Amino acid sequence: MIQAARIFGSHMVLQQEKEIKIWGTASPGQLIEGILELENQKAPDRRTATADAKGRWQLCFLPKPISFGVRITMKSGRESLVWEDILIGEVWIAGGQSNMEYPLELDAEKKAVLEGSMYSGIRFFDVPEISYQGEERDYDYGDYGFWRRCTIKDLPFFSAVGYYFAQALSDARKVPVGIVGCNWGGTACHSWTDPKRLVQGPGAVWLQEYEAGLWDGLDLEEERKRFCKRPENDRTDLLYQKSDAWTKLWRRIMYPGANSEEELKELEASLKQIEEQLKTEEEMQGQPCQKEKKAVVSPYSQHRPGALYEHMVKKIAPYPIRGVLWYQGESDHVHAKIYKDVLEAMIFCWRSLWREELPFLLVQLAPFGQWIESSGSQYPILRRCQEDVARKMPGVYLASASDSGMPWDVHPKHKRPIGLRLALMARKYVYQEDILADAPVARAAYLTKDGARVVFEHGDGLHIIGDVLECLQVLDGQGEPILVSNLKIRHGDLHIVNSQIRRGARIRFAMEGYYKVNLYNKAGLPGIPFEVVVE
Repeated sequence: MIQAARIFGSHMVLQQEKEIKIWGTASPGQLIEGILELENQKAPDRRTATADAKGRWQLCFLPKPISFGVRITMKSGRESLVWEDILIGEVWIAGGQSNMEYPLELDAEKKAVLEGSMYSGIRFFDVPEISYQGEERDYDYGDYGFWRRCTIKDLPFFSAVGYYFAQALSDARKVPVGIVGCNWGGTACHSWTDPKRLVQGPGAVWLQEYEAGLWDGLDLEEERKRFCKRPENDRTDLLYQKSDAWTKLWRRIMYPGANSEEELKELEASLKQIEEQLKTEEEMQGQPCQKEKKAVVSPYSQHRPGALYEHMVKKIAPYPIRGVLWYQGESDHVHAKIYKDVLEAMIFCWRSLWREELPFLLVQLAPFGQWIESSGSQYPILRRCQEDVARKMPGVYLASASDSGMPWDVHPKHKRPIGLRLALMARKYVYQEDILADAPVARAAYLTKDGARVVFEHGDGLHIIGDVLECLQVLDGQGEPILVSNLKIRHGDLHIVNSQIRRGARIRFAMEGYYKVNLYNKAGLPGIPFEVVVE
């Protein structure tokens, strides 16, 4: 029986000006013919492939221009697959953890989107959240694995960041846009990376911890049953609408308004209550309790190294795409100092799968304080790692979320600014538009006769909203604070007027887990955290 990979189907968007690769399975030796028909084209594009000894096949259509109403037929004998209403335009992956997964249904601007114009040229595909072989048979994945269109029914399922990016890109470039959501809340970067690459660098610590947590005599089938019984491991409820206590709780956490300290403390108590209930149930059944074995990561868990690289990323490669939007890093706080190495390894692995230097547009972590056991204390390190990767790795760029965070909630509820900023970066660096797309960031500081001058990159139109610049610290050589009371902005640079400043003083900006930024450039992009030494 002829089958194609799940990502192919009616309403999909294919990448323009790249080979269109389609693959799947059939009986060994079976001949498959593909027929791609464009509107007003006299002769269709016909390609053939033969399934190999393992039943795998792949065929490639020639690159195509922007097109609408495309039809593809895959035939083999009497069997056929027919896909209609296909668009050819720009395709991007929206990858990462919960802030990229965050659906439009929960976005603060959902009402305006659903009551606004429907973009017929924007489509969205959600890759099923699968972390082990056969998981699709353990749960009902009916809400995953097909292309959604901009309708009242389907829009709530879209990644909010992905949608706002697609909307901005479609408006600016006048092209259809497809977003492939490949994300999973709460996951660290190592889950998205080939373990063979991790073992070659500092990321090997994730492998070592995982292997050390496996215990002798583990019954894999019993562990699988235990894993499936825990409600948080059922990843098929995209909008957190199920009736069980766990998903109801997460809907409250994610929904706009659940961001006060008082409400989050209430939710924390509910979480603990659910955990205690699960612990009691497992103890009564004589099963190992996850809470008692905190170091143990289940061999079925999305948190084991390479799990999502193997069971999600590989499932969509090499679907032709333009690049990757990446919003992730919060869950790497455990080993923040090696995040740069792991992120670089992940990008290398994805590029290897697609066999091209895909652009990666990163979202720098938004300000965050603390909630339950989550803390933003390591975020300054993680943000610096993201900046280092963007600065040193070709084809990687960094978007600022410095004005999007909240002290008690790791999930910013307004995703539109982040999507728009990613679109700006794509327009500049991928589509070669001459626009300002980068946030202002300090590169050096120099002693002046009356203080210090901080030199900014991308500081065109640098300005402060309000009377006082937030988040700025000046420390002398011994680490003691120097009072900052007089600031001036000239030609995109910041001048700090204070005669006590000497060479060796450190100027810090937004170097905390949570902060409030009111420093912007003329494109309305908020400043990137920085620390520079006065020369």
